[in-house]
Amino acid sequence: MKFYIKTITLWLKDNKIRKLEFIPNKVNVITGASGTGKSEIMSIIDYCFFSSNASISEEKINENVEWYGLTFSINEKPYTIARAKILKRKGSTSYYYSSMGSIPEKPHVNITEDELKDIIQAEFSIKSDLVIPYSGKSIKAGNKISFRYFLLFNTQSGNVIANNEVYFDKQNTTRYREALERIFEIALKIEDIENILIKERVDKIEKEITRINKKQSYYEKENELFVSDMRNDIREARKFNLIPDSIIEPEEYLSTLKKVVNEQSLKEISNSFIEIDELNKTRSMLTRKIRNYNRLKNQFADYLNIEKNNLDSLKPITYIKENFSELLILPEISSLLEELELEFNAIKHLIKNKKPFNLDVDEEMKRLKMELAKVEEKIEQYPIQNSPVSLSNATEKLIFIGELKHKLSLYENKGPLEDFSDELEKKVKELNKLKNLVRDLNTDRESFRSMLENLIQNYLDKVGSALGNYQGYRALFNYREKSLELRPPDSIYTSFVGSSSNHLFMHLCLFLGLHEASIIQKSPYIPQFMILDQPSRPYYGEEDDDWSQVEVSDKGKITAAMKLLDQFISHINKQYKEEFQFIVFEHIPTSVWDGLENFHLVEEFRYGNALINED
Repeated sequence: MKFYIKTITLWLKDNKIRKLEFIPNKVNVITGASGTGKSEIMSIIDYCFFSSNASISEEKINENVEWYGLTFSINEKPYTIARAKILKRKGSTSYYYSSMGSIPEKPHVNITEDELKDIIQAEFSIKSDLVIPYSGKSIKAGNKISFRYFLLFNTQSGNVIANNEVYFDKQNTTRYREALERIFEIALKIEDIENILIKERVDKIEKEITRINKKQSYYEKENELFVSDMRNDIREARKFNLIPDSIIEPEEYLSTLKKVVNEQSLKEISNSFIEIDELNKTRSMLTRKIRNYNRLKNQFADYLNIEKNNLDSLKPITYIKENFSELLILPEISSLLEELELEFNAIKHLIKNKKPFNLDVDEEMKRLKMELAKVEEKIEQYPIQNSPVSLSNATEKLIFIGELKHKLSLYENKGPLEDFSDELEKKVKELNKLKNLVRDLNTDRESFRSMLENLIQNYLDKVGSALGNYQGYRALFNYREKSLELRPPDSIYTSFVGSSSNHLFMHLCLFLGLHEASIIQKSPYIPQFMILDQPSRPYYGEEDDDWSQVEVSDKGKITAAMKLLDQFISHINKQYKEEFQFIVFEHIPTSVWDGLENFHLVEEFRYGNALINED
């Protein structure tokens, strides 16, 4: 994607304007001492491109700036974006925008953040169907891809450029770490939108098929249970002679059983069942009455025995009164004997007199037994084991017909089950057709990796002796880790590469290879520019800006790195008729790139000159 930065503009509190001008198709260098604000420029560019993480230093920079501005060309169209300063470490939502690339005397809010994002997204060729292909912890499948994810290919910050493990910026942030994995193949056109959409359709149909299979499985299970249950009912109906013995097909089970229920009547059940049922009820009633009367008779006999015992115990009272009355002259004793005598006479009278109920139990029991005998005689007239008319068979038949009627009513109320086999067949055909359209990414990945490794190898060979002991080693791209490894030419195993100097060249060669691959692939997503924060970092002391203190051999390596950038631009110009822009923040003197045709000194931050100059 054609892209270059033209101007960075800072509108200061003192109403002054600070500008940095960049040239396309050049290695634009800002060199100078530490603490002058060089590295802040990368954060300012990121901030103007909607960064939510406000990483611009408050001291010296944000405290002196009212607006940050970026003028750039994208797809040969100029734009200016300005964003108000950071407040309380939170990014502003106030934006200025010019579709002509105009830089105002003072910005004013004329567009919302969402509106401006949509404009930039469109310039990055990001349409609504360009979405995250699969979910992670921080990003969700189906979410629209942000153009900011593609800027991961465009920066090498000071913390990363010589790292021996991490090759891309922002990998300490989960969202960007997950995004790199998901947009890498899209960015480099290993995967294209058409293939993504086909795979999304395949995934959707596979989920639909899974859902239909569940429905179909339920249908088949229910249908199987229904047929099995009907088969058992057919068997039972034959047992009761309700249907003929001829073969009945499964599809006729239901109609046959409905006919049994609708046409069968009580008159077809033997009348003997009704009569014997009544006789059995009468026999039960008579038996119960005889048993109750017998229990009454026995209970009354027990009562009389108790009273007789009480009578015998009171007999001595009469004897005492007749023979010893002259001795019992005390009133209390005389009264007691009288009461006992009265009770004795009452019991004696009770035993002699008639029973306490107006019923001759014996006669009643005799009558009931005679009546029971007649009932028994009638019952004995009916056969016991004749199946068509037996009590048990008739009862079971009635129960079966009643249960069958209820069961059929449930089936009718439930309605017919839906068969999904036709729909399932259509979905499977559509799925197979789409799967044949999906490109085999494994083959494409291997082809891309082979191409990328060849491109990287070209740059490693150009670096040559700057790699020291690893000169001549072969490039191996770790597809999973998105990193570069080196292996000896006579081995399949990679080596552990030491020294931050070597890591610097590995980073440069990998990213130059990725950008060349992007141009070959005609990617509409990766802008053709890179920002490098101090490639010479491994050769300087922590705060040392003195070029004279750098070893001669290290000076040669720094020069080799600068030549590599210069040669890359020339190669892209000649080989592909394309342009490329580097923006480099450095400590090195201008003499390092003397004689290199593609270098441009933006400014030198030394001798009191800095990003924000003190009055």
